[in-house]
Amino acid sequence: MSAILILVARHWRIGVVALALGVAGVWAAVMIHERNAARAESIRLTAQVADLKASNGSLQAAITTQNAAVDKLRTTLLNENAAAVARESAAAARGAQAVVAAGNRAAALEHSAVGAGCGAAITWANQQAMELGRWSPRKLR
Repeated sequence: MSAILILVARHWRIGVVALALGVAGVWAAVMIHERNAARAESIRLTAQVADLKASNGSLQAAITTQNAAVDKLRTTLLNENAAAVARESAAAARGAQAVVAAGNRAAALEHSAVGAGCGAAITWANQQAMELGRWSPRKLR
């Protein structure tokens, strides 16, 4: 055992150098492994970025399509609403005219002179036949 101690005492520098070289080799292996892992991760992330950019482009196209459809629906809705308002106004105007016309006809009939007796009523009705013939039970309701 003492021979081994004497040998170690004389050649310790070689052991230290060998140990340093061993540590440097392990450190180099770890660094090479880390570099390769980082490169692989970089390649994977680059591919993922490309996929995400393509997906983003598709989504932007879909958003543009949907926005165009919404704009078209909005325009259609505004046009239909304006047409409905116009139809409603026209119907209200026609209704108001019909009410005024019916009132005028009723006032004319109300102020017309009908003589006493059946003969006078028949004579009056014959005179008014054209106007009364235009009236329908629907219009009277």
